[in-house]
Amino acid sequence: MSNKLNIRLVIIFLSIFLITIGNGEYLSTIGISNFVQYLGYFILVSYIITSFFRSNFVDKAKQFFQFIIVAFLFNVGIFLQPDLETSTKVRLIFTMLVIASVALLSENFFRSFYDIRIAGYAILIGIIFSLCLSVVFHVSLLTLAVEGIGSSFGFNGGLQHKNYFAADILASYIGIYFYRYETKVVPKTDKFILFLEFILLILSNSRGGYILFAIFWMIVNFKTINVIKKNQRWIMLAISSIVFILIILLVFTKFVLESGSYEIRLQGLNNYLNMYSQNKFYLWFGNSEMAFRNTGQSYEENVRSIVGWNGTTELSILSVLIKNGVWGLIGYIYIFVIRLKGLLSLKKSDYKLAMFSIFIVLIASAFLENYIVNIQIIFGMFCYMCIASIYKMGKSKI
Repeated sequence: MSNKLNIRLVIIFLSIFLITIGNGEYLSTIGISNFVQYLGYFILVSYIITSFFRSNFVDKAKQFFQFIIVAFLFNVGIFLQPDLETSTKVRLIFTMLVIASVALLSENFFRSFYDIRIAGYAILIGIIFSLCLSVVFHVSLLTLAVEGIGSSFGFNGGLQHKNYFAADILASYIGIYFYRYETKVVPKTDKFILFLEFILLILSNSRGGYILFAIFWMIVNFKTINVIKKNQRWIMLAISSIVFILIILLVFTKFVLESGSYEIRLQGLNNYLNMYSQNKFYLWFGNSEMAFRNTGQSYEENVRSIVGWNGTTELSILSVLIKNGVWGLIGYIYIFVIRLKGLLSLKKSDYKLAMFSIFIVLIASAFLENYIVNIQIIFGMFCYMCIASIYKMGKSKI
Protein backbone atom coordinates (compact mmCIF):
# COMPACT_ATOMS: atom_id res chain seq x y z
CA MET A 1 0.00 0.00 0.00
CA SER A 2 2.79 2.43 0.90
CA ASN A 3 4.53 1.77 -2.44
CA LYS A 4 1.36 2.67 -4.30
CA LEU A 5 0.97 5.77 -2.16
CA ASN A 6 4.55 6.85 -2.83
CA ILE A 7 4.15 6.38 -6.57
CA ARG A 8 0.94 8.40 -6.52
CA LEU A 9 2.59 11.28 -4.66
CA VAL A 10 5.57 11.18 -7.03
CA ILE A 11 3.16 11.53 -9.96
CA ILE A 12 1.40 14.48 -8.31
CA PHE A 13 4.69 16.18 -7.51
CA LEU A 14 6.38 15.53 -10.86
CA SER A 15 3.47 16.61 -13.05
CA ILE A 16 2.91 19.88 -11.21
CA PHE A 17 6.65 20.57 -10.94
CA LEU A 18 7.06 20.17 -14.73
CA ILE A 19 4.09 22.41 -15.50
CA THR A 20 5.46 25.08 -13.16
CA ILE A 21 9.00 25.12 -14.57
CA GLY A 22 7.53 25.08 -18.09
CA ASN A 23 6.54 28.68 -17.41
CA GLY A 24 10.15 29.53 -16.55
CA GLU A 25 11.83 32.34 -18.48
CA TYR A 26 15.05 30.44 -19.17
CA LEU A 27 13.31 27.34 -20.56
CA SER A 28 11.23 29.65 -22.74
CA THR A 29 14.38 31.39 -23.97
CA ILE A 30 15.98 28.11 -25.10
CA GLY A 31 12.72 26.94 -26.68
CA ILE A 32 11.79 23.87 -24.61
CA SER A 33 9.13 25.33 -22.29
CA ASN A 34 6.20 23.94 -24.30
CA PHE A 35 7.72 20.45 -24.39
CA VAL A 36 8.26 20.46 -20.63
CA GLN A 37 4.73 21.68 -19.93
CA TYR A 38 3.10 19.23 -22.34
CA LEU A 39 5.06 16.41 -20.70
CA GLY A 40 3.77 17.57 -17.33
CA TYR A 41 0.20 17.69 -18.61
CA PHE A 42 0.53 14.29 -20.25
CA ILE A 43 1.50 12.80 -16.87
CA LEU A 44 -1.17 14.79 -15.02
CA VAL A 45 -4.06 14.00 -17.40
CA SER A 46 -3.02 10.35 -17.63
CA TYR A 47 -3.25 10.10 -13.85
CA ILE A 48 -6.56 12.02 -13.79
CA ILE A 49 -8.04 9.53 -16.26
CA THR A 50 -6.67 6.57 -14.29
CA SER A 51 -8.07 8.01 -11.05
CA PHE A 52 -11.39 8.74 -12.74
CA PHE A 53 -12.00 5.02 -13.26
CA ARG A 54 -11.71 4.49 -9.50
CA SER A 55 -15.11 6.22 -9.06
CA ASN A 56 -18.28 4.21 -8.75
CA PHE A 57 -20.36 3.69 -11.88
CA VAL A 58 -22.91 6.42 -11.14
CA ASP A 59 -20.23 9.05 -10.47
CA LYS A 60 -18.27 7.98 -13.54
CA ALA A 61 -21.30 8.18 -15.80
CA LYS A 62 -22.30 11.60 -14.45
CA GLN A 63 -18.79 13.09 -14.68
CA PHE A 64 -18.17 11.64 -18.14
CA PHE A 65 -21.47 13.07 -19.43
CA GLN A 66 -20.51 16.50 -18.05
CA PHE A 67 -17.06 16.20 -19.62
CA ILE A 68 -18.52 15.36 -23.06
CA ILE A 69 -20.84 18.39 -22.92
CA VAL A 70 -18.04 20.79 -21.97
CA ALA A 71 -15.53 19.27 -24.40
CA PHE A 72 -18.05 19.78 -27.21
CA LEU A 73 -18.80 23.39 -26.20
CA PHE A 74 -15.07 24.15 -25.94
CA ASN A 75 -14.04 22.58 -29.24
CA VAL A 76 -16.92 22.96 -31.69
CA GLY A 77 -15.80 26.47 -32.65
CA ILE A 78 -12.16 25.47 -33.05
CA PHE A 79 -13.13 22.49 -35.21
CA LEU A 80 -15.28 24.66 -37.50
CA GLN A 81 -12.63 27.35 -38.19
CA PRO A 82 -12.20 27.09 -41.99
CA ASP A 83 -8.71 28.61 -42.35
CA LEU A 84 -7.01 27.36 -39.20
CA GLU A 85 -4.06 25.04 -39.80
CA THR A 86 -4.70 21.42 -38.80
CA SER A 87 -1.66 21.31 -36.50
CA THR A 88 -2.91 24.43 -34.69
CA LYS A 89 -6.40 22.94 -34.39
CA VAL A 90 -4.98 19.80 -32.81
CA ARG A 91 -2.93 21.83 -30.32
CA LEU A 92 -5.88 24.04 -29.34
CA ILE A 93 -8.25 21.07 -29.01
CA PHE A 94 -5.67 19.33 -26.81
CA THR A 95 -5.45 22.35 -24.49
CA MET A 96 -9.24 22.52 -24.21
CA LEU A 97 -9.48 18.80 -23.42
CA VAL A 98 -6.87 19.34 -20.70
CA ILE A 99 -8.96 22.11 -19.11
CA ALA A 100 -12.18 20.07 -19.38
CA SER A 101 -10.58 16.97 -17.83
CA VAL A 102 -8.83 18.92 -15.08
CA ALA A 103 -12.02 20.81 -14.20
CA LEU A 104 -14.45 17.88 -14.33
CA LEU A 105 -12.64 14.54 -14.01
CA SER A 106 -10.11 15.30 -11.27
CA GLU A 107 -12.20 14.57 -8.16
CA ASN A 108 -9.88 11.68 -7.25
CA PHE A 109 -6.62 13.50 -8.04
CA PHE A 110 -6.07 14.78 -4.48
CA ARG A 111 -7.37 12.42 -1.81
CA SER A 112 -6.42 14.51 1.22
CA PHE A 113 -5.12 17.92 2.22
CA TYR A 114 -1.71 16.24 2.50
CA ASP A 115 -1.82 15.57 -1.26
CA ILE A 116 -2.70 19.23 -1.87
CA ARG A 117 0.22 20.23 0.35
CA ILE A 118 2.54 18.08 -1.81
CA ALA A 119 1.27 19.96 -4.86
CA GLY A 120 1.88 23.28 -3.09
CA TYR A 121 5.49 22.33 -2.41
CA ALA A 122 5.88 21.10 -6.01
CA ILE A 123 4.91 24.57 -7.24
CA LEU A 124 7.30 26.27 -4.81
CA ILE A 125 10.22 23.99 -5.70
CA GLY A 126 9.44 24.50 -9.39
CA ILE A 127 9.69 28.26 -8.86
CA ILE A 128 12.96 27.90 -6.96
CA PHE A 129 14.33 25.71 -9.79
CA SER A 130 13.34 28.34 -12.38
CA LEU A 131 14.87 31.05 -10.20
CA CYS A 132 18.18 29.16 -9.99
CA LEU A 133 18.27 28.70 -13.79
CA SER A 134 17.69 32.43 -14.27
CA VAL A 135 20.46 33.32 -11.83
CA VAL A 136 22.96 30.88 -13.36
CA PHE A 137 22.25 31.94 -16.95
CA HIS A 138 21.85 35.65 -16.19
CA VAL A 139 18.18 35.95 -17.12
CA SER A 140 16.43 39.03 -15.74
CA LEU A 141 14.47 38.50 -12.53
CA LEU A 142 12.49 41.72 -12.94
CA THR A 143 9.33 42.52 -14.89
CA LEU A 144 8.29 46.09 -15.66
CA ALA A 145 5.33 47.08 -13.48
CA VAL A 146 3.04 49.43 -15.40
CA GLU A 147 1.40 50.53 -12.17
CA GLY A 148 3.71 49.21 -9.51
CA ILE A 149 3.43 50.07 -5.84
CA GLY A 150 6.57 51.93 -4.79
CA SER A 151 8.62 50.60 -7.71
CA SER A 152 8.49 50.36 -11.49
CA PHE A 153 9.52 46.70 -11.41
CA GLY A 154 8.36 43.46 -9.84
CA PHE A 155 10.23 40.28 -8.95
CA ASN A 156 9.29 37.46 -11.36
CA GLY A 157 11.02 34.57 -9.55
CA GLY A 158 12.47 33.24 -12.81
CA LEU A 159 9.03 32.91 -14.44
CA GLN A 160 7.88 34.69 -17.58
CA HIS A 161 6.06 37.52 -15.77
CA LYS A 162 5.72 38.89 -12.24
CA ASN A 163 1.94 38.35 -12.35
CA TYR A 164 2.43 34.66 -13.18
CA PHE A 165 4.93 34.40 -10.34
CA ALA A 166 2.46 36.00 -7.90
CA ALA A 167 -0.34 33.66 -8.98
CA ASP A 168 1.85 30.56 -8.66
CA ILE A 169 3.10 31.64 -5.23
CA LEU A 170 -0.52 32.13 -4.16
CA ALA A 171 -1.40 28.63 -5.44
CA SER A 172 1.48 27.17 -3.43
CA TYR A 173 0.43 29.18 -0.36
CA ILE A 174 -3.15 27.88 -0.62
CA GLY A 175 -1.97 24.29 -1.03
CA ILE A 176 0.25 24.43 2.05
CA TYR A 177 -2.17 26.50 4.15
CA PHE A 178 -5.04 24.00 4.17
CA TYR A 179 -2.91 21.16 5.55
CA ARG A 180 -3.82 22.51 9.02
CA TYR A 181 -7.38 21.28 8.41
CA GLU A 182 -6.04 17.73 8.38
CA THR A 183 -3.47 17.91 11.17
CA LYS A 184 -5.25 20.54 13.35
CA VAL A 185 -1.82 22.08 13.90
CA VAL A 186 0.55 23.93 11.59
CA PRO A 187 3.99 22.26 11.20
CA LYS A 188 6.89 24.65 11.91
CA THR A 189 8.25 24.11 8.40
CA ASP A 190 4.91 25.15 6.92
CA LYS A 191 4.80 28.28 9.09
CA PHE A 192 8.19 29.35 7.79
CA ILE A 193 7.32 28.56 4.17
CA LEU A 194 4.01 30.43 4.36
CA PHE A 195 5.80 33.48 5.76
CA LEU A 196 8.45 33.22 3.02
CA GLU A 197 5.78 32.99 0.32
CA PHE A 198 4.02 36.04 1.74
CA ILE A 199 7.28 38.00 1.42
CA LEU A 200 7.79 36.72 -2.14
CA LEU A 201 4.25 37.77 -3.03
CA ILE A 202 5.00 41.28 -1.78
CA LEU A 203 8.21 41.37 -3.84
CA SER A 204 6.26 40.48 -6.99
CA ASN A 205 4.70 43.96 -6.96
CA SER A 206 1.64 42.39 -8.57
CA ARG A 207 -1.55 44.22 -7.67
CA GLY A 208 -3.61 41.33 -9.02
CA GLY A 209 -1.69 38.97 -6.74
CA TYR A 210 -2.31 41.25 -3.76
CA ILE A 211 -6.05 41.41 -4.50
CA LEU A 212 -6.42 37.63 -4.84
CA PHE A 213 -4.42 37.03 -1.65
CA ALA A 214 -6.58 39.55 0.26
CA ILE A 215 -9.78 37.86 -0.97
CA PHE A 216 -8.46 34.43 0.05
CA TRP A 217 -7.34 35.62 3.48
CA MET A 218 -10.65 37.32 4.27
CA ILE A 219 -12.66 34.24 3.31
CA VAL A 220 -10.61 31.68 5.24
CA ASN A 221 -10.78 33.84 8.35
CA PHE A 222 -14.57 33.70 8.34
CA LYS A 223 -13.95 30.47 10.26
CA THR A 224 -13.33 32.54 13.39
CA ILE A 225 -17.08 33.25 13.49
CA ASN A 226 -17.59 29.67 14.73
CA VAL A 227 -15.98 30.51 18.08
CA ILE A 228 -18.59 33.19 18.80
CA LYS A 229 -21.65 32.31 20.88
CA LYS A 230 -24.58 31.09 18.79
CA ASN A 231 -26.89 33.96 19.75
CA GLN A 232 -24.27 36.46 18.53
CA ARG A 233 -23.08 34.50 15.48
CA TRP A 234 -25.69 35.70 12.97
CA ILE A 235 -25.11 39.33 13.94
CA MET A 236 -21.36 38.90 13.54
CA LEU A 237 -21.85 37.03 10.25
CA ALA A 238 -24.04 39.83 8.87
CA ILE A 239 -21.56 42.51 9.92
CA SER A 240 -18.61 40.53 8.51
CA SER A 241 -20.44 39.95 5.21
CA ILE A 242 -21.20 43.66 4.84
CA VAL A 243 -17.59 44.59 5.62
CA PHE A 244 -16.33 41.93 3.19
CA ILE A 245 -18.57 43.22 0.37
CA LEU A 246 -17.53 46.84 1.05
CA ILE A 247 -13.85 45.90 0.99
CA ILE A 248 -14.27 44.02 -2.32
CA LEU A 249 -16.13 46.99 -3.83
CA LEU A 250 -13.43 49.35 -2.58
CA VAL A 251 -10.65 47.19 -4.02
CA PHE A 252 -12.30 46.90 -7.43
CA THR A 253 -13.29 50.57 -7.69
CA LYS A 254 -10.03 52.06 -6.41
CA PHE A 255 -7.43 49.55 -7.58
CA VAL A 256 -9.05 47.87 -10.57
CA LEU A 257 -11.58 50.07 -12.34
CA GLU A 258 -9.44 53.21 -11.89
CA SER A 259 -6.32 51.35 -12.98
CA GLY A 260 -4.84 52.41 -16.31
CA SER A 261 -3.63 48.87 -17.02
CA TYR A 262 -7.09 47.47 -16.27
CA GLU A 263 -8.68 50.08 -18.51
CA ILE A 264 -6.68 48.89 -21.53
CA ARG A 265 -7.72 45.31 -20.75
CA LEU A 266 -11.36 46.38 -20.89
CA GLN A 267 -10.56 48.30 -24.06
CA GLY A 268 -9.25 45.08 -25.63
CA LEU A 269 -12.60 43.38 -24.94
CA ASN A 270 -14.50 46.43 -26.22
CA ASN A 271 -12.42 46.52 -29.41
CA TYR A 272 -13.11 42.87 -30.14
CA LEU A 273 -16.86 43.18 -29.52
CA ASN A 274 -17.07 46.30 -31.67
CA MET A 275 -15.39 44.48 -34.55
CA TYR A 276 -16.98 41.02 -34.35
CA SER A 277 -20.22 41.16 -32.33
CA GLN A 278 -22.28 41.52 -35.53
CA ASN A 279 -20.65 38.45 -37.10
CA LYS A 280 -22.70 35.53 -35.75
CA PHE A 281 -20.14 32.89 -36.68
CA TYR A 282 -17.23 34.59 -34.92
CA LEU A 283 -19.44 35.56 -31.98
CA TRP A 284 -20.74 32.03 -31.34
CA PHE A 285 -17.80 29.93 -32.50
CA GLY A 286 -14.82 32.19 -31.82
CA ASN A 287 -12.13 33.58 -34.06
CA SER A 288 -9.14 31.39 -33.31
CA GLU A 289 -8.01 31.52 -36.94
CA MET A 290 -7.32 35.25 -36.44
CA ALA A 291 -5.56 34.86 -33.10
CA PHE A 292 -3.51 31.73 -33.84
CA ARG A 293 -2.66 32.31 -37.50
CA ASN A 294 0.95 31.67 -38.45
CA THR A 295 2.44 35.16 -38.82
CA GLY A 296 5.60 34.78 -36.78
CA GLN A 297 4.00 36.95 -34.09
CA SER A 298 2.65 36.04 -30.66
CA TYR A 299 -1.02 35.43 -29.88
CA GLU A 300 -1.33 38.90 -28.35
CA GLU A 301 0.32 40.60 -31.33
CA ASN A 302 -1.95 38.73 -33.75
CA VAL A 303 -5.06 39.92 -31.92
CA ARG A 304 -3.99 43.49 -31.25
CA SER A 305 -2.73 44.02 -34.80
CA ILE A 306 -6.29 43.36 -36.00
CA VAL A 307 -8.61 44.72 -33.33
CA GLY A 308 -6.43 47.59 -32.06
CA TRP A 309 -3.19 48.24 -30.22
CA ASN A 310 -4.94 50.37 -27.58
CA GLY A 311 -6.27 47.27 -25.82
CA THR A 312 -4.67 44.13 -24.38
CA THR A 313 -5.79 40.48 -24.22
CA GLU A 314 -5.47 39.50 -20.54
CA LEU A 315 -9.16 39.27 -19.62
CA SER A 316 -10.52 35.74 -19.44
CA ILE A 317 -13.80 36.56 -21.16
CA LEU A 318 -11.93 37.96 -24.16
CA SER A 319 -9.71 34.87 -24.37
CA VAL A 320 -12.78 32.63 -24.28
CA LEU A 321 -14.65 34.62 -26.94
CA ILE A 322 -11.63 34.55 -29.24
CA LYS A 323 -10.74 30.88 -28.84
CA ASN A 324 -14.17 29.31 -28.23
CA GLY A 325 -16.88 31.90 -28.79
CA VAL A 326 -20.12 32.16 -26.81
CA TRP A 327 -20.46 28.35 -26.83
CA GLY A 328 -17.15 28.12 -24.98
CA LEU A 329 -18.30 30.76 -22.50
CA ILE A 330 -21.37 28.62 -21.81
CA GLY A 331 -19.01 25.70 -21.18
CA TYR A 332 -17.10 27.60 -18.49
CA ILE A 333 -20.32 28.79 -16.88
CA TYR A 334 -21.54 25.17 -16.84
CA ILE A 335 -18.34 24.10 -15.01
CA PHE A 336 -18.77 26.76 -12.33
CA VAL A 337 -22.48 26.00 -11.89
CA ILE A 338 -21.64 22.32 -11.33
CA ARG A 339 -19.02 23.20 -8.75
CA LEU A 340 -21.27 25.75 -7.03
CA LYS A 341 -24.00 23.12 -6.65
CA GLY A 342 -21.43 20.74 -5.17
CA LEU A 343 -20.19 23.44 -2.80
CA LEU A 344 -23.69 24.17 -1.49
CA SER A 345 -24.28 20.45 -0.88
CA LEU A 346 -21.31 20.04 1.47
CA LYS A 347 -22.07 19.76 5.19
CA LYS A 348 -18.62 19.63 6.80
CA SER A 349 -17.51 23.21 7.48
CA ASP A 350 -13.74 22.79 6.94
CA TYR A 351 -14.18 21.31 3.48
CA LYS A 352 -16.89 23.80 2.57
CA LEU A 353 -14.76 26.78 3.60
CA ALA A 354 -11.68 25.46 1.77
CA MET A 355 -13.65 24.79 -1.41
CA PHE A 356 -15.49 28.13 -1.17
CA SER A 357 -12.29 30.17 -0.72
CA ILE A 358 -10.59 28.60 -3.76
CA PHE A 359 -13.81 28.83 -5.81
CA ILE A 360 -14.14 32.58 -5.15
CA VAL A 361 -10.43 33.28 -5.72
CA LEU A 362 -10.55 31.45 -9.07
CA ILE A 363 -13.63 33.39 -10.20
CA ALA A 364 -12.11 36.69 -9.03
CA SER A 365 -8.95 35.93 -11.03
CA ALA A 366 -11.06 35.85 -14.21
CA PHE A 367 -11.64 39.60 -13.82
CA LEU A 368 -7.88 40.26 -13.57
CA GLU A 369 -6.02 37.76 -15.77
CA ASN A 370 -6.83 34.79 -18.02
CA TYR A 371 -5.75 32.11 -15.53
CA ILE A 372 -8.98 30.10 -15.82
CA VAL A 373 -8.34 29.53 -19.55
CA ASN A 374 -4.54 29.36 -19.62
CA ILE A 375 -2.79 26.04 -19.05
CA GLN A 376 0.67 27.65 -19.10
CA ILE A 377 0.18 29.04 -15.59
CA ILE A 378 -0.41 26.36 -12.96
CA PHE A 379 -2.62 28.59 -10.77
CA GLY A 380 -5.89 28.02 -12.65
CA MET A 381 -5.38 24.30 -13.17
CA PHE A 382 -4.38 23.84 -9.53
CA CYS A 383 -7.54 25.63 -8.37
CA TYR A 384 -9.74 23.50 -10.63
CA MET A 385 -8.24 20.30 -9.19
CA CYS A 386 -8.48 21.53 -5.60
CA ILE A 387 -12.14 22.49 -5.99
CA ALA A 388 -13.03 19.11 -7.52
CA SER A 389 -10.99 17.06 -5.04
CA ILE A 390 -12.09 18.93 -1.93
CA TYR A 391 -15.71 18.45 -2.99
CA LYS A 392 -15.12 14.71 -3.27
CA MET A 393 -13.29 14.62 0.08
CA GLY A 394 -16.04 16.60 1.77
CA LYS A 395 -18.79 14.45 0.26
CA SER A 396 -17.13 11.27 1.53
CA LYS A 397 -17.16 12.69 5.08
CA ILE A 398 -20.94 13.12 5.18
